[in-house]
Amino acid sequence: AGITVYQEINCGGDNEEKAREVIDNLLPVAYHPSFALVIYTGGEPSSELSKLLLSKCSVRLNSLSEIITVPKATLPTATSLGKFVPDGQMNIFSKTLEERTTLDDNARLISSVSYNCPHGISEIEYSGALYALDGLLEEINATRRSTRDKRHCILSTLTDPEPKISESLIDYYGRVKCAGFGIPELFADTYIGAVNNGTRVTFFISNEKRKEHTGRLEYSVMDASGRCIFRDGFEVLAPALSSVDILTVDLGEIVNDRLDECFVYYRLTDGFLTASSGTLFFVPSKRFKYAEPNVRTELCGNLNDFVLTVSSDAYAGRVYIELPLTDARLSNNMFDLADSQSARVEIKTAHAVAIEVLRREIKVYTLNTLGKD
Repeated sequence: AGITVYQEINCGGDNEEKAREVIDNLLPVAYHPSFALVIYTGGEPSSELSKLLLSKCSVRLNSLSEIITVPKATLPTATSLGKFVPDGQMNIFSKTLEERTTLDDNARLISSVSYNCPHGISEIEYSGALYALDGLLEEINATRRSTRDKRHCILSTLTDPEPKISESLIDYYGRVKCAGFGIPELFADTYIGAVNNGTRVTFFISNEKRKEHTGRLEYSVMDASGRCIFRDGFEVLAPALSSVDILTVDLGEIVNDRLDECFVYYRLTDGFLTASSGTLFFVPSKRFKYAEPNVRTELCGNLNDFVLTVSSDAYAGRVYIELPLTDARLSNNMFDLADSQSARVEIKTAHAVAIEVLRREIKVYTLNTLGKD
């Protein structure tokens, strides 16, 4: 589900002892370095320490000055807001919220070319998560494509865990702020991505495993109703520890003048399982002509463990699940529903809750509903 490693090395003193400490922490996740950060303090590591780390763990060491940082305005979750915002002040103009945000933060979200002006706390939280996610996706795609046959990490600034507005994408616990605790496909060790220049789309595959990966790339040009206009697929092979462009295709003749009505959905499959997937728009998402997705949810489980199944009649982009009253951890909370798919989300609550209560509380957002009057 994406593994975060945060390790700070003080290079002064006993390097052998430091090496043992680092290896003990990194070795268990050495094959899943999708999100890793190693910072030096007190000087530079000895050549012996560097060689030892690189031979044991497939991570690339970075100095603090090399860390990728792309500030994006984010907001705490509704649950966090409820813990520090007094009763009666749960609105975007309250004194407490004004103290914990800035006009600059709000301006970024409201003037964004991708997302409509939010109308309330929940929509600001959702658009903040989308804004942060866009920045993270951009950095992941750029970094993974540029590394080619080198080891790499996807990095961002870590911040303190206090539930307040922050310029960082990643909080103290390594979670993507506001994005609902889990976006597994972003951090898959075998990752499929796509970038475009107009209607010209390039797909690439990044393999962070120490063995080659074989799978199948499937991509579809679809309209908002979920109708498939064009579909193709082929087998792909990704060398170990590599990132390679695998296909460039011009979809202009398929899309024609329907840039605001069509999108590309792509996924990497391994047998019957989807290892990684994504959606690519030809226009900013606020200009896309969405169809009503009619999102449906089905909940089962009891006490602290539940499973939520989410499905829709049409394309539902960036599905986000809100539980404003229940402290819970979701296995996945930022995904697309396309190609007649449904999503299964595991919910683990901090305290026992009746399924009827949870069922009434669940609210689902999609790109289609954001900013809708």
